[in-house]
Amino acid sequence: MEEWDQVDNHGAENEEVVAALNDAWTAAILCAELTSEEQVDIRINLETWQDEWDANFEMCLEALQQGWDYLPLQRVLQGEITQRGVWDREPPDYADNLALIRLQILERQQRYQEYLYLAGVVKSSWCVRSPMSAVMRIAPNHLIIPSLVNNNDNQTLGERRAWLVSPTGI
Repeated sequence: MEEWDQVDNHGAENEEVVAALNDAWTAAILCAELTSEEQVDIRINLETWQDEWDANFEMCLEALQQGWDYLPLQRVLQGEITQRGVWDREPPDYADNLALIRLQILERQQRYQEYLYLAGVVKSSWCVRSPMSAVMRIAPNHLIIPSLVNNNDNQTLGERRAWLVSPTGI
């Protein structure tokens, strides 16, 4: 990390490296069960690196603060979808990236119903291209599945939800 200033000399753009680190560290933070001491250490490191490198690790810091226990996120994961989605304030610029990292983790953990609830509030076109395999592997006969196909800002929340009798009805 001491050689951060040398990144440009090796053909990489600082912004690209920061974006990759931000994604990787955010995923690692959300996958780990961190003690409060570890959280403090990580926060100090991230804030130090932000200052030293003139980088933006806000998404990592948000993931560290929220974890999976953040109340608005918990409500969405339980199917309680509101206009604000997973935020109790105006969503930051990195909101979709953070949600997409969470979706990848939920899929790996085979938490498909929660995956679908969260996917329903993400305003990214990634959801259109996302693996639909998660939908097909869910066992219950009756599901509330957020619409992943026409997920755009012009739709109302009600229009973005679909009732399916069975997963094979997709």
